[in-house]
Amino acid sequence: MKLKVYMWYDSKTESWGIPMYQPTRGDASRLFTRLVTDQREGNNIALYPSDFTFFECGEYDPHTGDHFLYQAKINLGLAVEYKPKEEFKKFLAFCR
Repeated sequence: MKLKVYMWYDSKTESWGIPMYQPTRGDASRLFTRLVTDQREGNNIALYPSDFTFFECGEYDPHTGDHFLYQAKINLGLAVEYKPKEEFKKFLAFCR
């Protein structure tokens, strides 16, 4: 079974995170939500969620080791959108 390839982009450092592999977009969203809400020290995604954008980038075949990258990455939203609703509402109010 092929896995999908996901990465996040940090707009402040202008760099990409290490790819992660998940079987479905739902699995990736769930994992990214956990990352965004993890308040451990040094977790920049949780500290600065408006700086990070989550992308689906391609597919990976674990049987052959081949990566198939999309011509255009699929934007799955800002990390702040993966925060619990109350935190997201506070962010939107702050932006206004």
